[in-house]
Amino acid sequence: MTNLQTQHTNLMQATEQNDFQSIVEICPFPIIIHKMGNVLYVNQLGWEMFGFANAEEMVGKNLLQLTLPEDKQKVIDAVARGVKEKKTNAVLVSRMLTADGRIINVETKSSSIVFNGEECRLAVAYNYDYISQVENELKDKNFLIEKIAETIPNYISIFNVQTNKIEYSNFPFWTFLGYEPNEEPASLMDYFHPDYKATAANGFVRLAALTEGKIFSRIGKYITKQGTTKYMLLRATPFSFDETGKTKQVLSTITDMSELKEAELKLEVSEETRKAILSALPDIVFQVDKAGVVRDFYANEVYSAELNKMNLVGRNGSEILPAVDFQKLVKAINAAIESREMQTHDYIHIEKGVSLHYEFRVSRLNETQGIVVARDVTNLMTTREKLDQKIGELWQKNIQLEKYITSNTELEKFAYIASHDLREPIRSIVGFTQLLQRRATANTDPEIKEFLGNIIDSAQRMNTLVHGLLDYSRVSATGRVFHETNTNLILEKVANDLKATIEESEAKIVLQKLPEIKCDELQVRQLFQNLISNAIKFSKKTEKPVVEISATQQPNKIIFKIQDNGIGMDMKYAEKVFQIFSRLHTADKYQGSGIGLAVCKKIVERHGGEIWLESELGKGTTIYFSIACEQS
Repeated sequence: MTNLQTQHTNLMQATEQNDFQSIVEICPFPIIIHKMGNVLYVNQLGWEMFGFANAEEMVGKNLLQLTLPEDKQKVIDAVARGVKEKKTNAVLVSRMLTADGRIINVETKSSSIVFNGEECRLAVAYNYDYISQVENELKDKNFLIEKIAETIPNYISIFNVQTNKIEYSNFPFWTFLGYEPNEEPASLMDYFHPDYKATAANGFVRLAALTEGKIFSRIGKYITKQGTTKYMLLRATPFSFDETGKTKQVLSTITDMSELKEAELKLEVSEETRKAILSALPDIVFQVDKAGVVRDFYANEVYSAELNKMNLVGRNGSEILPAVDFQKLVKAINAAIESREMQTHDYIHIEKGVSLHYEFRVSRLNETQGIVVARDVTNLMTTREKLDQKIGELWQKNIQLEKYITSNTELEKFAYIASHDLREPIRSIVGFTQLLQRRATANTDPEIKEFLGNIIDSAQRMNTLVHGLLDYSRVSATGRVFHETNTNLILEKVANDLKATIEESEAKIVLQKLPEIKCDELQVRQLFQNLISNAIKFSKKTEKPVVEISATQQPNKIIFKIQDNGIGMDMKYAEKVFQIFSRLHTADKYQGSGIGLAVCKKIVERHGGEIWLESELGKGTTIYFSIACEQS
């Protein structure tokens, strides 16, 4: 069966089910469908009449369970007679017991129907307590049909197959085909497309031969007044019979299927588009079943000629791949089908002594087949190897770096390594990765582009770290001679250095009168700059940053106080933050190398002092540091 046929079948089944449910649920009377008394379906009025909370409580019960003992035999006989004789409009009056303990007098009229593929009985129930409200409606059998027709958009008719006349319809059929009043064709056959009239005539014969419970279904080809073609789905079932038992009238519905036909044409165009797109991709796409048999494939012009020669369609993958790789691929296909999640598999093919790397991505197509996308990643693997080599070189430099950091006597050597040897591999990684970025195309895997961007970001952060380490190492190695210095002048220079940051954040710097100190002016300037920058960086989003700077004179030392109204921190990290490489926040949230406060600590220690802090989450941080009054 083709996809279109499947869609037609599904649509017909859905139409039948939806029409049935619509008819039964809007019916103004309780309706029960049962087989040998076992309830298979009940509408809302039905389960409400019998005192149930919902349909599920009533479905599955036998009608005898709801019948008073003295009337049970009457119900048994009526059900058996209905099944045997398949009588239409069989009437039964009995006393029934509801789920909430009430006794009601119920009259049912039943008829044979086919429900879910089985011969069943459809019973319309009448509660005598409410019979007066619907008595007039029951006298006219067309009332129910008219009420249903008012709410259904499909064309509904009662067609007399013996006279070929439409005896009832919810609206004139000719409006379906663009005719105005008094313009409709004289014969029903004139509604059909010329090349469909013979099939239509045969359809009328088959309608006349329908028996009770049978359904006639067919998609017909019609012609509008303007000459365009429409496709209609006809479903019909016997509605009444003559005195000989032959079908006299059929109840039919007609649904416009033209949009589905247009969708079919669009689907054909879409399929051609899909094939064109797949052929333009650098990947090879295979359609493979659970057993590993190739059902179809799509390849671009680079691979198509070679693959067409291999006659892949219908071949088992074991004839193409080594046994080990074939088993892994089949396992991945089955896993993708069952789990509905993409699977991956790497494959290395040796050709003329050269290793070619392929990545297989496997996803589910349907319950028996999967899609395998094969991509040549040889260039990527080669690039990775080169990057791994560069990263290995960087790792070796990092090992050397750790050794030099742990020994103050080697700081000058560390500075040399950091400024020369360490920068070279970083530049190589950034340059090589940026070259790959420029060579990337629109078809390059987004994940690869993301990887390249991550490598560049990481290398640039490493470069920032190197500069921070140089600053850290130079505190002792390149410190200047101490001189008497005006601290207020130092803060004016710092404010000028941070002018852009202060203006952008709208920060307020509050200075008290600060004393003169004997210090290395450049280092103390860097000390204040680092601390004020941190206070602004870790400010709250809801408040403008305020930084207050003051100092107090004590014997042999001056204690400076820098207080902010920022986010604060947990005091359990009070010692950790002054350690080199220490960070309390991720780099994507707050930028930095994790070296700034370590540099501050080293500057303070060179000036014979100490540095510490007091803080509380959400209530800001106060950093204290001391400067000795006399430094050697």
